[in-house]
Amino acid sequence: MVGKPAALLLLAEHATVTIAHSRTQDLPTVCQEADVLVVAAGQPNLIGAAHVRPGAVVIDVGTSPADAGGWPATWTRPP
Repeated sequence: MVGKPAALLLLAEHATVTIAHSRTQDLPTVCQEADVLVVAAGQPNLIGAAHVRPGAVVIDVGTSPADAGGWPATWTRPP
């Protein structure tokens, strides 16, 4: 519902787009190549700190319920 339309919008703006999913081999390495990582997996905690390179922007669509606090414990809440 989100991933493919987002990819098409980014492609229309001449971005290089890589589409991955939960069964992509070596998913952390694929994700670490991204400058902008759009996460719309529908699976809580599929992407974590090991998947994101320093300085990358993460857009988490977050369609699944999170842990009890509503924010993954390993992430820093934005200001």
